Amino acid sequence: PNCISIGTSAFETCISLTSVNLPLCTHVSSHTFAHCSALTSIDLPLCTSVDNNAFVGCSLLTSINLPLLTSLGGYAFYFCTALTSIDLPLCTYIGNYTFGECTSLISVNLPNCSYVGSNAFQDCSKLVSINLPNCEKISNNAFYKCSSLTNIDLPKCMLISVSVFESCTSLTSVNIPLCTSIGNRVFT
Repeated sequence: PNCISIGTSAFETCISLTSVNLPLCTHVSSHTFAHCSALTSIDLPLCTSVDNNAFVGCSLLTSINLPLLTSLGGYAFYFCTALTSIDLPLCTYIGNYTFGECTSLISVNLPNCSYVGSNAFQDCSKLVSINLPNCEKISNNAFYKCSSLTNIDLPKCMLISVSVFESCTSLTSVNIPLCTSIGNRVFT
């Protein structure tokens, strides 16, 4: 219970681990809980940073509590196919492929996020809504094949890179009033 930091691959492939509750932990290193296939919930109320691949392949993960998180590394929740919603009120940075292949993800709330990395939500085919009111830059393919996404409101976004909304076949409304640069194939 007094653990404040978890080392690289500390619990990797612990296939019977079902929940994590570390009330004092402030940092999760890379691959810490990677491929913990029975993990359903994490409660890290003081955690501010999660490194690359920390929860990659936790296919039964349905609940995450990270209210103080400010930074998420690449592939952190990649292929967490049971996640349905994300609420990270303080997170400012989403790395590459962070939520890629989260095929059950429906809603995302990132009110303070200023940067979304490449392929961050790739193939989140059930994603319907995303709240990114402070996002300034979205990298390549960030929402590639988010086929259920219907509208996008990015009031502060200035840069949208290549193929960000490619194959978002349900997209009907886009609000990007401050955008000064839109890459190739963004809405194809």
